[in-house]
Amino acid sequence: MARYIQDTFSGFGPKQSRNLLQSLWLTRYEIPIDSRVIDWLNEEFQFPVRLSSEALSDINYYIFVSDGIQELCEKSGVIPCVFDAAIFALKDGDNWTAENAF
Repeated sequence: MARYIQDTFSGFGPKQSRNLLQSLWLTRYEIPIDSRVIDWLNEEFQFPVRLSSEALSDINYYIFVSDGIQELCEKSGVIPCVFDAAIFALKDGDNWTAENAF
């Protein structure tokens, strides 16, 4: 579905199409990958390959990183959307409250 949105609607890249699906609550396994996720994988998780947030604009690179995240989540028993939420909350720190949840 994310690929269909990218191919059909002008201005939608890999991240934007997944943001749309996520905002509509239509996904559990596809997450928008951005610098927060890349930074966490590089710094906190010490991903075995140094990842680049700038390279995410290349669809093949985006899919490579996405596949790695999905495999990591599968092996750890965590649904990718929960993984994404945990990183988002970690990086956002005290700025995330119940009042700005929606």
